[in-house]
Amino acid sequence: MLKWSFIPICLLAFNGFSQTCCSGGVPLSANIGFPAASKGSFQYSLTHDVNVLRTLKNGLEKIDDRSRTRRTHSILFSTGYTFSPRISADVSLSYVWQQRIIDRPGLPRNVERTNGFGDVMFLLKYQLTKPTNQDMALLVGVGGKLPTGKTAMESDDGIPLNLDLQPGTGALDGIFWALFTRKLGFRPSASFNALLVVRRTGLHDTYRQVQTYEIGDNYRLHLGVSDQFVIGSTLFNGSLTLRYRQATEDRIDGQDLESTGGKWVFLNPEIRVPLSTSLSLSLQIELPIYANITGEQLSTTYRATNGFYYTPQ
Repeated sequence: MLKWSFIPICLLAFNGFSQTCCSGGVPLSANIGFPAASKGSFQYSLTHDVNVLRTLKNGLEKIDDRSRTRRTHSILFSTGYTFSPRISADVSLSYVWQQRIIDRPGLPRNVERTNGFGDVMFLLKYQLTKPTNQDMALLVGVGGKLPTGKTAMESDDGIPLNLDLQPGTGALDGIFWALFTRKLGFRPSASFNALLVVRRTGLHDTYRQVQTYEIGDNYRLHLGVSDQFVIGSTLFNGSLTLRYRQATEDRIDGQDLESTGGKWVFLNPEIRVPLSTSLSLSLQIELPIYANITGEQLSTTYRATNGFYYTPQ
């Protein structure tokens, strides 16, 4: 039962990690962080993520301006392999479509669209607690993001697009990851989950060929509970997670970039439906309940993710 209790939060361990100033962009490692599994086993996931940004804010203030909209669709594929009862590794790939619309009265409607493969992410994990412990587990991991995605795409007019519309980030990042899960004694099917993720970003030293760009560091803390319940004869898994994210300001040519960074809190309900003994379907939505933005930025209005998790029997 323990390995299933990991899934609601682990599959979303990095979901929402943004490469942009406006909490949009590609959830580059949405599927990194698979649950503990037996030695020699593979795990797979394939998800679709859509991030809709229509809320304009400055600090805590919501601005009544609907002239700007952003939408990001991402297809993410992840695979994990367990080398030993304590050691495992995950890799995540992405393909992304991004769209930005600026529609102000009296001005031509501006639409920018990009698509392409994103950066590749990897994570090496170690289980600190005994693998035989079915009531509690603590895993830690280190990894990174490889700059494999394009960063020099242009508009139809031949103008270089900002980094937040590029599929890639152009930088090598480092990641620290830690997950704690524990069964709740009063209800054996329920568990408490806590996840900490720190991403230290590297430097894109050929931004627009002549500049350097450093995306702000990201810090995330997720706290959630998951449980199982039966409808008819089908066993479902559900979870409710509170997610905190903090991003420092981006830097261009060594100087802080205005209107980047901030602090966010999201509420994330999720349900997982078993389709067979090996395959399950995950459905979830992420809703912002607090956002303190640095400067004026678009912020997430809602985010929805659905996908499949498969582990061969």
